[in-house]
Amino acid sequence: MLEHSSAYSVHDLREPTAASSRHNFVTGVRYMLLSECPVRATIDVIEGKWKPIVVHALKRDTLRFGQLRRHVPEATQKVLTEQLRELERDCIIVRRTSQKPWERVEYSLTAYGRTLVPVLTLMARWARAIRNSNRLDPCEQRREARSNPWR
Repeated sequence: MLEHSSAYSVHDLREPTAASSRHNFVTGVRYMLLSECPVRATIDVIEGKWKPIVVHALKRDTLRFGQLRRHVPEATQKVLTEQLRELERDCIIVRRTSQKPWERVEYSLTAYGRTLVPVLTLMARWARAIRNSNRLDPCEQRREARSNPWR
């Protein structure tokens, strides 16, 4: 009879597939499908060039579209609108329209969206530490080694 430890699940008994992950750093599961990966689920929500910046901009205030554009001046209106819609669809932000003579659209983080702020803060802290370290990042080290084989 096969012993079943609470630290592992039935997923441990599966053979890995092309769409599985071998990382058990989060779940304790040796093999999992990509669709089951909690890190992938997080990335699916924040994936997009401007989404983390939008979440950062909205963490303090409710902002109108024009104010958000000033936070991400490099984003085109079309792309920013698409990413705002995706964030709204994922319940990260809420879009409110006023019923005044002129239409005024405001965006703010939902309570669920606010749970992303510490995640993004940790990611930014990690990136700053890497950028500020005196050593090159691993990709740069490899490129430098390839470009100068006589070192």
